[in-house]
Amino acid sequence: MEEDELEPLGELPPEPHLVMLDADRIHDYVFAPHQLRLIRGGSAKQLDLAETVLWHELRERGAQRIFAGGGTVMGVFSGMKAADAFCRYGEERFYTATGGAATVTGAAQAWLGEGDDGFRSTLLALRAKLEREKNARNDHCFAGSRPYWKVCEACGLHSATASVPAPVVPKAFCGPCLLRWKEDKTPYLERANNARKTPRRLKAPKDFNSLADGSKPEGYLALIYIDGDAMGRYLIDHGAKSRATYRNLSRRVRETFQEGVIEACAKVSPAEGTAPFEILLTGGDDALVMMQAQLALDFVAHFHQRFQAAPLDPPTTYSVAIVFAHASFPIPQFLNHADELLRSAKKRRGECSADFKAITEALADPDVDRSVPSTAKPYSIEELTRLAQTVTAWKTAGVPRNKVNALYRMAYGGRMQAELDYWQLLSRLEERHKTLLRSFFGTSFWRDGKTKAADLVELWSFVQP
Repeated sequence: MEEDELEPLGELPPEPHLVMLDADRIHDYVFAPHQLRLIRGGSAKQLDLAETVLWHELRERGAQRIFAGGGTVMGVFSGMKAADAFCRYGEERFYTATGGAATVTGAAQAWLGEGDDGFRSTLLALRAKLEREKNARNDHCFAGSRPYWKVCEACGLHSATASVPAPVVPKAFCGPCLLRWKEDKTPYLERANNARKTPRRLKAPKDFNSLADGSKPEGYLALIYIDGDAMGRYLIDHGAKSRATYRNLSRRVRETFQEGVIEACAKVSPAEGTAPFEILLTGGDDALVMMQAQLALDFVAHFHQRFQAAPLDPPTTYSVAIVFAHASFPIPQFLNHADELLRSAKKRRGECSADFKAITEALADPDVDRSVPSTAKPYSIEELTRLAQTVTAWKTAGVPRNKVNALYRMAYGGRMQAELDYWQLLSRLEERHKTLLRSFFGTSFWRDGKTKAADLVELWSFVQP
């Protein structure tokens, strides 16, 4: 979005109507196909539609522009006729530009009250109206096969109507996936290259396997899902005093999250070559990033530093989910685990928090009962950073890997047995290694009924000394 185009809001127009368009099920659209190029194309298309096409259309139609970001566009029109016309335009433009695969829902609300004193009431009424409109939608996509048609090999949602020449696999595409394929823009990479402040430009990875080239452990990636905590309520509580206050605060939120992600990606990048990350999606207060596994914790630390260095006013918090898995792990499963972890992280209120999961064969022990709550997750970002620093210190000191792995089984065993096994483990370690473990665990393997042992083992392979 071109921020220098923002014009003064001035007085409310005659017969003011607040309008909001919000993209429907963005994740479903962007991640319907599983190939990186198609995901990238879908992400770029929805970003362009919301933050460029509809944002500029507001200006062309003479509306007062409030906000655009995360698939949401908001403005003030004069009269219901103009407001409804913009809603219809946005819905049609989204549908045609994506081949019918993505939709946007629009709603307009007549101003309630006088001047900016009525903004809060109008915004709350509009949001409720938009939610009702979204719930009323009944768009179902039929996926099936018949003797006379073939289902798209990329998304499996529509009939295949086009083909892409070999060696591309799959090559039988539906219309929406063909549009994604042709889009294939990397707007986030360009911004990350600019943030690096070097003439050397990183290249976009071709696919998830090429993204994993050079990862440690070999072939492993991390999906990082960042999301602001209760951001809708935050904007209502602190930004709904007036149109200008809401515009400034919502833009500030979007800049904080988008620029923080881009700068953190730039920080963990090499001097040249292929980018070790792919920013899959950014919204007003959230982002999904895939990157080489060993960079994930450094990325989160850099993002947190940026978040604290330019804090929102009033301050707020965010949550992070990190899923470590092999590049061949299906993207829908990455996302399912990330959603679950994000819900867990948000249970820790009042501070920026994180939860993580490592999906590896090494941790797939059939004798371990993971239903036993033997973990200290979720962590605050500061605690997660200290846990990673502990792994670095143990690796640098040469703590034996087999002794570290033994901690994982202890964490999911009986409490008294784990305590006994821990002290036996200490007796077999060198004195310098004993000191490190005692410093980490304190006087007991358990603390407040929890232990960080299994969490440390999960992170072990993904932290480089």
